[in-house]
Amino acid sequence: MRRWTALLKRLARRGAERPDAPEASMALFDGEGAPTVILVTLLGVADHHVEEIVTTTHARFVRSRVVYVTDSLDFMRLRRMGAAFEYLPPALDQQLHAGELSWRLYLERRWDLLLAKWKPLHVLSYGQNIETYLRAAPDLARDAGARDEGP
Repeated sequence: MRRWTALLKRLARRGAERPDAPEASMALFDGEGAPTVILVTLLGVADHHVEEIVTTTHARFVRSRVVYVTDSLDFMRLRRMGAAFEYLPPALDQQLHAGELSWRLYLERRWDLLLAKWKPLHVLSYGQNIETYLRAAPDLARDAGARDEGP
């Protein structure tokens, strides 16, 4: 423990000696507090539109942390642009594995976790909005009841 304390003190002194160094502080954020977060959903958006959307939203929300929620497996475009992102499975994958779990319940819980994790000030939607996306998800209980009723 003493070594860690000594190391932190040395690093603080070293930072104070450099005139171009930011003020030494143990705080994660400056006095303004945590940055606001904007969640931007890109559900069903064609891959060739993503770069324009990311550029536009980053320019519009300069003082906020913008996090993209995508259903595309093309993560490299977002990574190259330095964008933070979260992934939700696309409708096709949900349909292919519809009998394995209640997608609606899973996605509603996943969305709740994303909201709790990022605590966004706003949610912007490009493509399909999140409410429509969640309602369209296969639900085992609902789908099983429809199969039992038959034609």
